[in-house]
Amino acid sequence: MRSATSRSGFTLIEIMIALAIIGIIMAIAAPSYKRYEEYALTRACFANQKTISGALANFNLDTSQKRTDIPQVFATLQAAGYLQVAPDDPGQGGSTTQSDYQFTYAGFGVKCTVHGTLQ
Repeated sequence: MRSATSRSGFTLIEIMIALAIIGIIMAIAAPSYKRYEEYALTRACFANQKTISGALANFNLDTSQKRTDIPQVFATLQAAGYLQVAPDDPGQGGSTTQSDYQFTYAGFGVKCTVHGTLQ
């Protein structure tokens, strides 16, 4: 049975302990979040490389050409319907990152200067 003098709520010590526990959990979770974020950006870049490679291969087969100038051919691939939009390098932002994608004879034929080549 509660007495008339008891009060509800938290004391300052209880609040400080709760904040300390939350701080410890955040200190543990923050580094792994950064690692998973970088992993996701790399995987998104690899997906872009596959998309660009497929669009470029289809364009080259349909037109009997051998275009390898990837940043310059994006507008042609869009106009011909092989790409809806020219992909940007994930995590880098902006349309200036399209030049990060280059042609290579290794892997799928496209590499990223930031995230590497899809094997």
